[in-house]
Amino acid sequence: MSLALFWIEVQKLLKRRLFLILLGLILGLELLLFFGGALLFNVLGDPPLQEMLKASLTFPSGLSLGLALSSNLGGLFLLILGADVVNSEYQWRTVHLYLSQGISRLMLVSIRLLALIVPALLFVFAPLLLAVVSTLILTPLLGGSFDLAAIQWGSFWVNVARTVLYLVPFSTLAFMLGVLTRSMAVTIILCLLYVFITEPVLKSMGDFFGQNLGAITPYLPFQLTNALLSQGGEGVTMAPDGSIIPVMALDPNIAGFGVLVWIGVFWLISLVVLLRQDLTT
Repeated sequence: MSLALFWIEVQKLLKRRLFLILLGLILGLELLLFFGGALLFNVLGDPPLQEMLKASLTFPSGLSLGLALSSNLGGLFLLILGADVVNSEYQWRTVHLYLSQGISRLMLVSIRLLALIVPALLFVFAPLLLAVVSTLILTPLLGGSFDLAAIQWGSFWVNVARTVLYLVPFSTLAFMLGVLTRSMAVTIILCLLYVFITEPVLKSMGDFFGQNLGAITPYLPFQLTNALLSQGGEGVTMAPDGSIIPVMALDPNIAGFGVLVWIGVFWLISLVVLLRQDLTT
């Protein structure tokens, strides 16, 4: 039953017009970056700029460009997709239908959150595949070479996995807020406010004011996702008196564990809310 329900949810997600539009936007922008950059390479007369473009668009750096595009756009798109999924299920009364068939609310929440991982995977692997094809075309055209030894394949696939994990909390946050509000517009607004305003403000306050807040803010969900894609090591911040303070960046492995914890928190809140929710209204 659970596998069949999971497959049904995945099929519904992949057939959504919004999902296809969002995936198409990522791939379309990626094509524009690669082949627009190649066109710019041919018209530029500045050798340093040409070398920079060549390095970005050819093998192996072009693969990293695909991953960077996934992380930059994928999170925002998954917020929108997650909000749309939850809102439409309430509008179409699919939740009521599943519950009438004897499917528990626990299974329903779990399966739907698992199904939302599939768009995250596609938002990473589809641009990565397109980056491979694009670099295969552009590398010889721009005078590059295919040096397989230039890639540390172990680190590369770790970065791919981290990018997928980076994206998952965006859809789970949207799912949780969608269950809470039952409104797509409100869910998207709250998600955007939290991710792009509330957390950055709290992070800035933690950097400038006091050690207690500063010790907590790195463990907020989307500070952890940012740390997940970092390389760790030492950074700096500025104190209120203008002095520079060295700061150790959070280890990506610790950040990855923290992200999984937050995904579990979002799942638990969604479940508790749905268990208490009156679906007759």
